[in-house]
This record gives sequence, C-alpha cells and structure tokens, in this order.
Amino acid sequence: MPLMSRLRPATCAAVVFLSACGGGAEPNHPVTPVDTTPIPEKLTVSISVPSTLLPDLQTYPYALLTVKAGYTYNKSSAVTTACRIGTQAVPCEVPEAVAVGKVWSYVSARSEATGLTVIDSALTIVKPALIKGRAVVATSTGEYVPTASYVIAGDSAGFLDSTIVSADGTFSMSSRFRLKNRVHIAVRGDAGMAPMLGWVSSVQLDSLTLIGSPKSFTQQTGTFAGQTRAIDLVKAATVVPSPSILSYYPHAQNGGATYFSVGAPKTRLGCVVFMPMGQRISEIGISSTDIITAADSIQFLATAQPFAKAFSIEIRTCTQPERDQNVSLYIFLIPAVGGDNGGVIAGYADFTAGQVTIVNRQSFGDSAAVLHELGHALLGLGHTCMWDSIMLSSCGRYIPSGIYAEDVVYASLMSRTRELERKYHTRFSLPFSINGAWVERFGLSEEMNLLVLDENGRGVP
Repeated sequence: MPLMSRLRPATCAAVVFLSACGGGAEPNHPVTPVDTTPIPEKLTVSISVPSTLLPDLQTYPYALLTVKAGYTYNKSSAVTTACRIGTQAVPCEVPEAVAVGKVWSYVSARSEATGLTVIDSALTIVKPALIKGRAVVATSTGEYVPTASYVIAGDSAGFLDSTIVSADGTFSMSSRFRLKNRVHIAVRGDAGMAPMLGWVSSVQLDSLTLIGSPKSFTQQTGTFAGQTRAIDLVKAATVVPSPSILSYYPHAQNGGATYFSVGAPKTRLGCVVFMPMGQRISEIGISSTDIITAADSIQFLATAQPFAKAFSIEIRTCTQPERDQNVSLYIFLIPAVGGDNGGVIAGYADFTAGQVTIVNRQSFGDSAAVLHELGHALLGLGHTCMWDSIMLSSCGRYIPSGIYAEDVVYASLMSRTRELERKYHTRFSLPFSINGAWVERFGLSEEMNLLVLDENGRGVP
C-alpha cells in the first residue's frame, strides 16, 4: 500500500523548438510598406520531478513520484501535454509508484494546430527506506550473533516487514514504516535468546543496536563460577507485594510508562568510607548522627566478605588517596525506628557510588541485613520473591543469611549487558527483552508501555 511522500522539487529544464509558417502574396497596388515576416511558432515544455528521493521521503517497497509538466506557447491554439515514467504513460501531476533505482521521466507538449511537439526529460534516483542496525546477544564470556533471528517492523496494526540478521550481526530492511515517528520493532527466532519487543523512535532507525538476553547464563567468576542457570526475565521483572513494589531488575514508573534501569558499578572495587558524624555527601544529603566505631567497621567488612566473594567485588576500607577518586560505598549510622536501607547514586547507567544507612548498630554484623543492602548499594538490585534471594522483601519469609547462585547469575547478566551497551552506545537491551518475554508468556494485551532511558535517565522516545 503506497504512502504519499514529500517530494523535493528539482530545477525545471526547458527545451525550445522553432518553426516557420508561409506568408501572404504581394499586393497589386502601392501601399505603405508593412513587415509581413511571419512570427515563428515558439513552444516550450518543462518537466519538474525530484532529482533525488532521500531516505526519509520514501514509501515501501517503492516511492511515489509525481511528474509535473509546464509549457509556454506564443500562439493561440490549444496545447496538449503528456507524461511518461520510463515507457509507461502516466497522468501528469498524479503520484505514481516507482521501484528503487534510477527512474527516467518524460513530458511532451503538442500544438493541436500545427502538430509541433517538444519533449523534456529528467532523471530521479530513488533510494530505499531502510531500517538499519545490529543485533547481538549477551553471554557470560562476551556476545554472539543471533543469525537465526528475524528483525521485524510494524505499527499498532501489526508486523509486516522483516529481515534476517546477517552473519556479522548487521541487518537492513526496506520498510513502509520508516516514515513513522516511531516503529514497533521485534526480534525473534533464535532459540538461545529471549524475544525482544518495543517501540523505537524514527531518529534511532538509521543505526539501531539491539542487545538481546540469553535464555541461560553461566557464571564465570566468584563462589558460583561454572554454575549455569536458566534466565527467566518475567521472574526478574515481577514486582514484589506492597509496600516495596520493586522487582529484581529495578522497575519504576515514569508518567505511566514502565522502565527498567540497566546499570553496573563503575569498578569491581567496593571502596568503603564509614561516614563520621555530621559529615555530609552532597549527592546523598544525609550524615551520620552517631559514631561508627572501629569495631563497627571491622564487623561490617567481615560480614560483607561472602558478598565480595560471590560477586567478585573487593570490599575494603578506602585508603586516603582513594577517598577522593574511588569511593564506591558510603556507610552511615543513623539510629532510628525502622529498617536499614541502601541504594545507588546515578542508577540509570554506571553507578558512581552507593550508600547504606544502618539504623541499628547490631546490623553491622547481621548477614541478612548487610548482604541485602549491598545488593542495593553496589549492584543496583531491587527486590524479588521469585527465588531464594538476599533481595527478598515483602515475601512473607525471612531474608536468607547466605547467597544463592540465582542472585549472582542475574546480577552478572545485567552487568554484562551494560558492558555491551557501552561498547555499542545503545540502551535498547534488557527492557526490550523483558517486554518480549512478558508478551510471549502472557499475550500482546499485556505489553508494557515501555520507556527506555538514556545515560542521563531521560526518556528515549
């Protein structure tokens, strides 16, 4: 079904033909001399078509080309114009579908009185309307190309255009939806990856990199090195009951849209600063209201070591030179009623640092409390009730005092995905895979109003 395009007018060319007509007889009696030279017949025709149809002016799988005819004539008789595209006669001034490539157009003007005919022509280069990009899948050791996958484009009515991912990971397809402000993009077909689904702004369609998620992941480092776990993105995205309303992969709302933060720590060093009373960090805006003793610090670091071993993060007190450059974690002691808490600073991409606030001094040695808050503060994790996890919350059971492989594997996948985001300068990754897995399991009616965030936490349309 062709779509109308905005066409760029080209400079009109003109062709002129001249012809002479016979004059009258000489008079038989003297008269005042009169110039009886006949006025030459002059007919000019011009053609106007776009010289080039640019990629953002295309329909699919052809372009709509309009041939415009103009003429001037110095006689009073009627003139007939006619237009052709190639050898095919077409109405002038009416859009006609043409294939991608070089297109010659012609226009003629004919005097009805004398039969004088002139012709002009023009060349148009029709370029395809392409959606181009790359698709890779994150793995524990790097990435692979999902060569068995299809990238599919559509709109709210359905998916109609598709192409296969090539051996080098790139794809390119002519699409009738290239003119839309946003396009529905899906990736599916590879048995090893979760399907991907989401809306992409037209400004992204010239170079769209999609980072898929595997259906299983093998941990490479730490306590659980060598262990493989199936990846269930629906579980990772399922929110826990109120009052938490978080999911393991951090989940939030923004103006009615759902987004998942794909982040990673800036370093594998958990350089810890135990904050003195009254000292405030501008990004956090709080300060300790009680003294963190040396015994408290030692106890916290000892309690944190199982976390450090499992997630391959060195957790230790910062040296003095590191305090200005490499702080990964700030610890506050603010005695109060309630629970300990933790979180990351700048949690949309690379975490600059995190904070843990202890409200009960006994928590410095409480494994469940320390491991849980480190999951928030060093890895940016949310909450889950879907497996035995240090990130349990509002689940009706206690947080375990030990770490399970599922926690490490899912966290490592998020970290690996973030590494590929940096490599390819894209944010189209885990959120699309979560959405695709959700739709695959529950049906299209369950699709999220998905929002992808850029490096600064702003929405990508």
